Amino acid sequence: MRLLRIIALLFGSFLLVLLSLPGQAQEIEEKNKNYLLVGAGVASLQELATRLGNSFTLFFPVSRRVERAVGPLQVGYLREVDPKWKVGAISSYTYLKSISFHHTDEQGEAVKTRSGEERLKVYTLMPTVEHTWARSEIVQLYSGVSLGLLVTKVEERSYAENTTRHRSKAAYLGHLNLLGLRVGKQVGVYLEGGFGVHGLVSGGMYGTW
Repeated sequence: MRLLRIIALLFGSFLLVLLSLPGQAQEIEEKNKNYLLVGAGVASLQELATRLGNSFTLFFPVSRRVERAVGPLQVGYLREVDPKWKVGAISSYTYLKSISFHHTDEQGEAVKTRSGEERLKVYTLMPTVEHTWARSEIVQLYSGVSLGLLVTKVEERSYAENTTRHRSKAAYLGHLNLLGLRVGKQVGVYLEGGFGVHGLVSGGMYGTW
């Protein structure tokens, strides 16, 4: 609960900073836009790290593989403070389930027995800065960077011992959006390529007002 309060405080502070940006002339303010984004990514940093960690178990009598991966599912808010710059925040959720197997040799025959599982729930909350390289009425070409908090909740189950362990950990990580493309006016779609917690490739829909 203490960790969740810290996250909420950080997010609230960041929104206050956005709302307290210095006022500009009315004609400039009218051009500012709010963006609400909803999307998903694949091959996130947290998923790649889990799969890489699982691969090392091949050298032991226990192996582990990712059985299910969901996300990262993303929700973001951006405010255009200048024709070339946007600031905001993006949050995401990723679910990863890994299955463990114990390997034995019975009478010369290899036997693989399911021995446990690990479930990861990964939450991120990251302030974001975005630069627009080129734009027209319906197309935007941009890059961006996000830095913030990543919280992981882990549930480990052992079938042999009939036990379940829970633990949480937090870290500061980020995402580098190398190139993104938005197509649409009031409502549209976007596609991004980069590296970090949002995935090598991500995309979705957005709306502006």
